Amino acid sequence: MVDTIYVDAHAHLDRYGMEITQVLTDLQQKKIVTLAVSMDPESYIKTLHLSNSNSWIIPAFGIHPWEAYKHVRNLDMIRWHMSKSPFFGEIGLDFYFVKDRTHYPVQVEMFKLFLAEATQQGKLVNIHTKGAERETCDLLRAFKTEQVIVHWYSGAQTHLKKLIKFGCYFSILKSPLFNNKDLWVRGLEMLHRYPVVFW
Repeated sequence: MVDTIYVDAHAHLDRYGMEITQVLTDLQQKKIVTLAVSMDPESYIKTLHLSNSNSWIIPAFGIHPWEAYKHVRNLDMIRWHMSKSPFFGEIGLDFYFVKDRTHYPVQVEMFKLFLAEATQQGKLVNIHTKGAERETCDLLRAFKTEQVIVHWYSGAQTHLKKLIKFGCYFSILKSPLFNNKDLWVRGLEMLHRYPVVFW
């Protein structure tokens, strides 16, 4: 009989604080392969250290769109981490929660950098799309990115259909994002409407 193995497709393990010891024990005991994404180099290094003592953790280097403007001058360091990371995440675009429009071009350039490297290196990407679903679809098509997990999609069905056609997978939160129940419910509605979308 084959043991059941679970996959957590999107976890920020560096944020667990005092609970992390129990979380690591749970991953081991419950056999949960955890795709551990990062927000920036600092969070990636924390996650990388956690993965050194727990084989169920696969650490990902990423620059979250909220953090892109802080790291645009560190491209050599970013490329170095990218060369070592087994996959990339959390990366992408956010034109919804990020209100400063001057940050959008930087987000796009950072996202392009990661997509180009992902395509060249054959690596999976774990992406954030909030408020920039059309732009995300255009860039995934342009860079021919094939291994994609979209985190908590809540945009238009038109773009969702494109993402499904591209062969994307989708991760879903178990509770409302930032207490925004409307976005959470919208995501669940998408799941029921399109059963190809996986938990």
